[in-house]
Amino acid sequence: MSTVNAGRAMPDALYIKDGKYIPIKAVHVNPNSKKKKTFYCTFCKRKVVHSKGNKNEGSKPFFRKAPTIDHVEGCDYGKKKNLKEIEREIGTLENLHYGIKPPLIVQATEVGGTSNNSSGEKGARRETKGTRIKINPTKRHSKNILTVDDLFHEIMDIKSQEQPIKSNLFSRIFGVIYYSYSQYDLLIKHYEDNKFEKKKYFFIAGKINVNQYKNLALDEGYAELEGVNEGIKLHIYPFNDEISKGLKRITWKTREAKKSEEFIGLKASIKGVIQNDRISIIKLNVYEFDLNHYSNF
Repeated sequence: MSTVNAGRAMPDALYIKDGKYIPIKAVHVNPNSKKKKTFYCTFCKRKVVHSKGNKNEGSKPFFRKAPTIDHVEGCDYGKKKNLKEIEREIGTLENLHYGIKPPLIVQATEVGGTSNNSSGEKGARRETKGTRIKINPTKRHSKNILTVDDLFHEIMDIKSQEQPIKSNLFSRIFGVIYYSYSQYDLLIKHYEDNKFEKKKYFFIAGKINVNQYKNLALDEGYAELEGVNEGIKLHIYPFNDEISKGLKRITWKTREAKKSEEFIGLKASIKGVIQNDRISIIKLNVYEFDLNHYSNF
């Protein structure tokens, strides 16, 4: 059976007790004991992970798909929310802005406290009456993009919109939370202007060569990615062994497909920028990566 790559935030999930699936709401998960439980999607029974949300944004705990484990095709929670649905809920897209929450792998290692709103975005004011949540459409509201696949899907969705909303939404993604492979120079400028002090995590894309698996085999190894500007390169340092192995698999599959390179997107934070001869090198910590399953941007 085929699968889909991402999906919606889930307010509830299942866990197994005495050989039976038991439903549980994300808000009822005890953070001190959740490491002892494995959670599963309510609809397709695929593994999911718990996120504690962000009190500063008014975001309650929720479940998301586990890294590298996809929902089954047709699963209600595997379906992505599109802009038409958001417009129907909010009433307008004019005040929609984009943010990034910390990577799930980082959230899982945090101890106590609440996650920081690393994107610098502020959510809309919400008025709660019973179980109904009303969002004021005249005020700024934020849509947090959690995964690389979510990003590429959102860009595809924006491309289908009418002007001028398409241009407005693109201007709130490109060079704000996402640096395309033609925007490495802008990333360097933002680094020099200290913009990453408030915006720690961001998305970026580039081309990885099939031979990069050799570099990843080294201790403290990195892979080199290229963009349009030949004078700027990315050196990406995998956050853990799982990411390193995944990048190696990408290069192997690219070689098997008789291709010399692959276009990938990354969720990352910046380590620094250095000069090597006449080449500017942007050093990144990589928390997640994915292929662009839609089209190249």
